[in-house]
Order: sequence, then structure tokens, then C-alpha cells
Amino acid sequence: MLTNQFTRISDYASSTGIKRKAISGFGRVGSLYDCCRDNILANDNRRISSQSYKMSGSVKCMVIHGHSEAGRNLLRTIDIENDLRLSLLLNLTRTIGIASVLTHPNPISENTRFLSYSWIARQEQILNDAIRNMKLADSIAPTRPATHLITGVDYGIDVLAVLHLPSETRSIMEIDHILQKISRCLPNGENIRSLLTAEENDRLRKINNITIYSNIPDLTALDDIFKLFHQIQIIKQNSNACQPITYLLQPLAELHPKNMRNYAVLHDLPPELHHSLEQYVLRRRTTIQSLKEVFQKKLERFLKNYLEGLLHGAHVRYLQIKRDYHLEMKQLSNLLFDFRSGQIGISVVNNSLIDKNRTNSTYEFVRTVYDLEEKAIFISYLLNHNFSYFNAIDHNINNRDNENTIPTKIPKIGPHYRILCSDDTLNRNYRENFNQIRLRLQQEQQRDPSLRLIYADFSYSLYKVHNIHVLGSTNNENRPIQQPQSSFKKSSTFPEVHREERPPLKETPNATRSSLTDETINILLLGETGVGKSTFINAFINYLRFGTLEKAQSNTPSVLIPVSFTMTIGDHFEERTVKFGNVKDSNDEDFNHPGQSVTQHCKSYIFTLNHNEIPKNVKIRIIDTPGFGDTRGVGYDDRNMEHILQYINNLTHLNAICFLLKPNASRLNIFFRTYLTQLFSFIGPTVRDKILFCFTNARSTFYTPGNTAPLLKSMLAESSMGDISFTKKNTFSFDSESFRYLVALQNRIPFTLDEKREYELSWSTSAKEATRLIDYIRANHTSSPIRSGFQSMKQAQFEISSMIRPILETIRNILRNIILCKMNQSNISIELYPKHVLNPTAMCFTCHPPTINLSQFWITLDVPHQFKTKCNTCSCAAGRHAPIDYVLEYKSVGRSPTYHLNEMNEMLHRIYFASAELSLFLIHVACSTNDDLFILGFKQMIMNEEKMCAEQQSNKMNMQLVTELEKAQYEYEQRVRDVVSDRRTKTLANIYEKMREIRNYPQINEQMLAIERGQQAIMKQNEIVV
Repeated sequence: MLTNQFTRISDYASSTGIKRKAISGFGRVGSLYDCCRDNILANDNRRISSQSYKMSGSVKCMVIHGHSEAGRNLLRTIDIENDLRLSLLLNLTRTIGIASVLTHPNPISENTRFLSYSWIARQEQILNDAIRNMKLADSIAPTRPATHLITGVDYGIDVLAVLHLPSETRSIMEIDHILQKISRCLPNGENIRSLLTAEENDRLRKINNITIYSNIPDLTALDDIFKLFHQIQIIKQNSNACQPITYLLQPLAELHPKNMRNYAVLHDLPPELHHSLEQYVLRRRTTIQSLKEVFQKKLERFLKNYLEGLLHGAHVRYLQIKRDYHLEMKQLSNLLFDFRSGQIGISVVNNSLIDKNRTNSTYEFVRTVYDLEEKAIFISYLLNHNFSYFNAIDHNINNRDNENTIPTKIPKIGPHYRILCSDDTLNRNYRENFNQIRLRLQQEQQRDPSLRLIYADFSYSLYKVHNIHVLGSTNNENRPIQQPQSSFKKSSTFPEVHREERPPLKETPNATRSSLTDETINILLLGETGVGKSTFINAFINYLRFGTLEKAQSNTPSVLIPVSFTMTIGDHFEERTVKFGNVKDSNDEDFNHPGQSVTQHCKSYIFTLNHNEIPKNVKIRIIDTPGFGDTRGVGYDDRNMEHILQYINNLTHLNAICFLLKPNASRLNIFFRTYLTQLFSFIGPTVRDKILFCFTNARSTFYTPGNTAPLLKSMLAESSMGDISFTKKNTFSFDSESFRYLVALQNRIPFTLDEKREYELSWSTSAKEATRLIDYIRANHTSSPIRSGFQSMKQAQFEISSMIRPILETIRNILRNIILCKMNQSNISIELYPKHVLNPTAMCFTCHPPTINLSQFWITLDVPHQFKTKCNTCSCAAGRHAPIDYVLEYKSVGRSPTYHLNEMNEMLHRIYFASAELSLFLIHVACSTNDDLFILGFKQMIMNEEKMCAEQQSNKMNMQLVTELEKAQYEYEQRVRDVVSDRRTKTLANIYEKMREIRNYPQINEQMLAIERGQQAIMKQNEIVV
């Protein structure tokens, strides 16, 4: 029971109080803490009144895989807070105590395990009177200002044991099982040695290396896991031996507000920016660590005598990158400190991070190093198979040589030889052929030990080989090896499977791409929130329809987007709300929150040009987009950009990208540059020629860009975008006020004669600019296909994300048919029939869906709920819904599955492997998720099937399906570990190839086609045609 005095401590435990993992154990209640650097300031000798009380049940124990997501961000997994993680990663504070794991000397691999144990014994808190009586201002040095006071300390045991397991798969699985057993029993205080069998104890002793990090120094000296468990139990019997685990911190400015000027104030990074910065630092850190490991352990060992020139050049570049990395981390460290201490604003940090992401050139070098690593392994492989390695470029073999001169340039070749000629590209593409040829040559050498085998590497030579061939010491052997026809096909993770009964694919992805033909001029309109995009669209269409204000007044204006604004009229400045169009019917607009983007989703406005020189069937599509610079924060801008890219991904082409700006701006929004960068990376560099700049409300600057021009030029130059044209030709100035004048007239608002003349001139000028803009696009801008062969990381992310459900549903259905085959029901199969949706649709987790029984399987049917911002089908909370892109129907057919049993098993293996590659791309390259979405999908399917088993009495088939799904998840996780352990660089081209191969499976492709048709249908609903 807590005393009244302790309950009063909560007066200081406000929402501004924070926790910090006790990296340094020197802190005590009353210690000063600098959160800008995460350092404990020197303690004085004052006695601080505090009270301590025991804690119960606060224990945590878990096993972490080295290459899991938890293992990759280990500091987060062991509950080190966000800000402290950045302080550690950027060396603002020392890596001591349990955080020393950051400097762990051995590489973390798929065979690494972390055993984390944390137990809180007691908590100590400062008393109210002690805080009031402290003279804190006297303790703070001006050179090291404190921001917080430690008002509470949790004492206990915090341990992280790093275990390097043996490489044998069976041993790893056995030890993993034991570690999971330990993690369940250690929190209960059980004697681990007596709990385990003698065999299990022996298996644990096979662990190659154990390193312990802890808040208790005595534990870090141990190198035996059983001694660790024993020592933990001893310390738990004597809580005075425990050390700080967590500090509770309160801001000094809150504790002593009268002396606030004496204290530093901590400024926190927004969560989205913090996440981006941390992920960037982790990626850079991992890259440098990987390069160090490759150079130290492989390249110098295998390449020193063979590719010394390449090795030396790579090593020099590595040292430079390493120096640049340390300098970059120092710069980021200073930047973070300056922000936390209030010396710079958030835009400086954001711009710096954008620049670093854009200018980081390490990627290509990493590819080069991994290629060299692969070559080092290959040379070692050749030497172990009795081949001598010969680099053609080292012996001046060039494009003037031929098959007769090449042997003369190989030193000490001897009378009997075979020269295997190839290069890296041929070896990768025809690996099976290479191995067949190598094996044949080795067999020949076994028959004739005097035969010398030589591998001639033409990867770096001017002499190009077009196929893998062998040169021999007799004339009739100087010929290419004739290879089987099938071996000339490029090796693939998914070799072609013969299919007999499956119907051909109905259509390609582009076949569903619409009604959006080349007769439509597509213009993407982008701009900052509040710049007036919606008003501009209304005005632009009317400028094209009516060349003069007089013509517009004598006709009915086109109002595509409902208009609502306030005007002041008369000598007393009376306010009048002006409306045109039905604002209530505008479901996609939000007029009620200033500073937030009025347009909530992308929407297309299509109208036919009324222009003498343009064919009547030519249409213009203007795509209105949510504005950037949303006052709700960076996260909303990111989501808006993601939505824009997804929307244009459904177009066939773009003719122009129009940025709408205001003249005489005092600054440009930081997301202007971000949007440009993301568009270039999404569509390709050719989009730079499609950029237009339109200025609205330009009457005040005489229809010029005004002071915005130098800002725009400076931003383009600083962002390495100086090749984007910003001239009179692609710059257009408008005044939307003349359209507002027209709307005001419709609302019977009076104007003076001078105002009328001014707006007539404004209309005429804007109409000429609108016509010039269309003429410029038609004369200079051919359409740029959205999917033109350019490979974009974002496009890959979108496609993979769409593939996840089709892949998982395909796996589940293949497993159903495998179970039927094993039950001797091979004459029956279940087929999937995907149907596209017509509206934004979700699945509700609360509503109970109907089930059907097909071939003894209980199957839950998809019940689509109409969903936009809330569900229109049920009253369940929005958070209980998940969006779905299509609806699945099922049919039991009286014929065998398309594939035989062994083909289905092989197909699953290939799908698991490809899915692992795609998932790791989403996590580590696209950085679009921190979670493995396939594992989450497996868990959801298993949970659904278990629920079905609980609800249905005849559930034998579903119970088997649960077992098969659990096996599938395990095999998938194994494939993830295989992919992670394969250090070869996966390029974007590799990922695109994987996506194409996945879509070759008809069941998956048909579901993807349903998704694309649904996207087109929903896109049609967001079109307004005049």
C-alpha cells in the first residue's frame, strides 16, 4: 500500500514526465539529467529524501532471432526509448551498460540469438518536500545545462545475452526449442539446470560464443549461460545488489517554473521524422558494418592474388565511404542536438534528411563489393575443384584476339589443357550449364591427371564471350560446348511448369487499363494546401470555354467543384457567404478545417475542348489532388503523396504535371521538393520535361511569378533539379478572382463599373493563358506512359502490397487441394473465383460472416461492406474494418486439380521463396512497413481456420488445414532466413522479375486482375465528366 506522501508525488508525474532506460547506472533520485544529449550530470553529495517500495510481477523474458525485425532494431526490442536510441546511434551519449551491444564485436547472423531478461525488484521515488527544498539553480553549470530531474528509479536486473549458435540446422532447431523453454520458465524463478534434461544441457554447451551485456557489471564477466542463470537467482535474493534499470524524469521547467530561464527545454522530434531519421541511421550503420565484414573476412583473403587492382580500388573507396559515414553521423548528431536544444527548427532537420536520402551514393558501391564477394567465393570454389583462375584483362587479351591466340597468352599452360571461357553474366544466367561443363572437365581430368584445367574470366576484358565454351589443346576441341536447348533459357526461381487443363490468362494488366486512351490529355495538378487548386480548376475550364467574361455571363458557368467563400461588400464591409454548386453533395471536400487540405482524395475532372484547332474527340482530364503542407503534420503529407502515386498508377499516361503556386511567396513549402523527388523516382526522369508552373492570383504581380521566382530557381538549383525548365514557355499566370467575380454575380452581389472593367481584363488575360497552356502541352508534351518499362521502387511497393492477399489465398487453396489428394479425393478440387468490387470496400472483423461447406471444408465467405470514412453497411467501429480489393467466391468441381501433388508442393516452395524476397524488399528497401505482412497474413488465416474448427462439429478437414498452414508459415520463415543469409545484392530488376514470375501463376494473376478492374471501377466513380 502506498502512503499518502507517495500519492502526492503524482503532482509531478504529469504528461510531460518521461522515462529513460538506465544506460548509465550512476543516476540517483535527485540527479540532474540532460535529455538533449541523454547524459547524467555529475551528482552532488546532498542527501535527497526518498522512499523505496518493492515491485511484484514485473518480469520480462524473450528470445530474439538475429535476423528478425526485432533483432535488426535490438535497442527498440529491449525497450530503449525512441529519443535515447537516437542518442546512442548518433553517439550523443556513451554506449555503456546494456547498450554496449551496439559495439558487439562479432557479426549478427541468422545463427545469432538474443536472450533478453528484465526484472524490476523495487522502485525509489523522491518526496515532494525534497523537490520543493532543492536549490536546483545552484547545481546547474551554464556549460552543461540540465533539462530534467530524476524523480524516480526502478532497480532490478537487465540482461541481454548474445548467443552464436552452431551452423548445423538441426542443432539450431534443437537449441531454439530449449531457449523458448527457458524463456517461459526463467521468469518463474525455476532452476534451469534441473528443469532441463541431460541431453538439453549438453546441447546448450554447443553454443559457440556467449557475450553478456547488463546493467550489473558482475554479470558481464560471465561466459557460461548456466552461470548466468545461477547468478540471476542469487541477485534476486538480495535486491540491494540490483542496479538502476529505468529513470523517471520530470522537466525542471515544470518543477520550478519561476526559474525557467535557467533551464534548457527539450524539443521532441515528431514521430514520423524520428522514425525516418532512425531508419536512415540504421541502414547506413548496417551498410558500413556489412562492408567491414566483407573486406576483413573474404575479399582480402581470396582476391589478393587474383584481382588486386579491383580489390585495391574498392578498398580505397571503402575507406573514403567509412570516413564520410563518420563525418555524416557527426553532422546528424550535431543537427539532432541543435534541434532538441531549440537552436534550429524542424524544417532544417527534414530538409537535411531529404538531401541525405537523395545524395547517398553508397548503393552502387555496395553492389560492387557484393559482386566482388561473390567473385571471391567463386574463385575459392574453382580452386577447390582443381581449376586455375586466369583473369583475361591481366594478360592483355582484347577484342583483336581469337580462340587461337588466347591460349598463347596464358603462362605455363602446358601441353594438355582445357580452358573454360566465360564471364559473370553468363555464369549467373546459365549456372546449370556451367556446372555441367565443369563436372565434365573434372571427370576428364580424373582420367588424365596431366590435364590442366583453367578458368578464363572475361568479365573485365574487352574480348567478349557470347556463350560458355571450352578451348582445348587439340583443334577439334576448340569449340563451344553444345548445350541442351532448355538450358539456354535464363535460369529462374520459377522454372516453367507444364499446365494442361488451366485456361490461358484472360488479359494482361494493361488490358484493364481503361477507358483512359491517348485521346485524353492528362494533367496532374499539385500545390500547397490553400493555394486554390479547386477554384483554379473551375476557373480554368470556364476560361477555355468562354474567351471573354461577357460570353461567360451570357451562358451557364461550369462548376465542377462546389464553391463556397466569403466576401465583404458595401461601405460597412458586410460579410456575405457566396455559394455555387451543391456544397452538401461534395462528399470529397472538407470546407470546415482551415489549414487542412480541402480536397481529401484525388478526383478527375474531364471535359471536351472547345477549340477550333483541336479535334472534337480530344478531352482534358485534370486530376485534383490533396494539398501538401497539411497543418495536421508530416504524416498526412506522406499519406497524401502515397495516395496520389497510387491514383496515377492507374492511369495509362501523363501529359503534364502542373505545380500551382502563389506569386510573392515568402517561402516554399519543404514538401514541394519532396513531391518532385518522389514523382521522378516513381515515373522516371523523363517526367522532368512535363513540369509546368502555374501562378494563381497573379493580377497583383502583373501576371508574373513575382518574388516566388527567385525562391523557385534557388530550390531547383539546390536540389540538383536545375535541368527542370522554368521559363516563360512553361510558366503560366492566372487570376482566379475573375471567376469568383462571375460566381458572385450569380449570387446577385453588386459591383462598381471600375471593378467590372478590372475583372473583364483579368478574365481575358487568364483565358489567353489557359489556351496557351493547352497549346504548349499539345505541341511539346507527348504522353508519358506510367508503366513504360521504367522500374520504380514505389511502383514495386504498390504491386507487392497488392499481391500479398492473392498469394496467401492461393497458398491456402493449394493446401486444401493437397489435403483432398492425400485423402484419396483427387477427382475433386476447389477453385477460386475472384470478383472485382465497384466501391471502396472493407471486411468487418466484428460482424459474423456466413460459411459454406465445400468438399468437407468449411469456408468463410467474403461479405463486402461499403466503406469510406466509416462503414455504410454496419454500425461497427471503423477500426474493426480492413479494406479489401476484391471478393473471393469458391466452387467445388468434379475434376482433378490442374497440377499433380508433387507439382503443387514444388509450386508452394517457389511461392514461399519469392514471397520472402518480396517481403524483405518491403521492409528493408521500400521501408513501407516494419512488419512481415506475410507472417501476419499466415497468422490471420490460422486464426480464422481455428475459429472455424471451434464453431463447426465436422471440422476434420479444417483441422488438417490449420496444421498445413502452420507448416507453411514455418517453411516461409525458413525461406526468409535463407534469403537474408544470401548476401548477394538484390537489385530492383531482380524484384520486378520476381513479381512477373509470381503473376505467371494463374490463380494469383486472376486475383490481381480483379484488383485492377476494381481500382478502375472506383476511379471511374471519382470522375466528373462535363
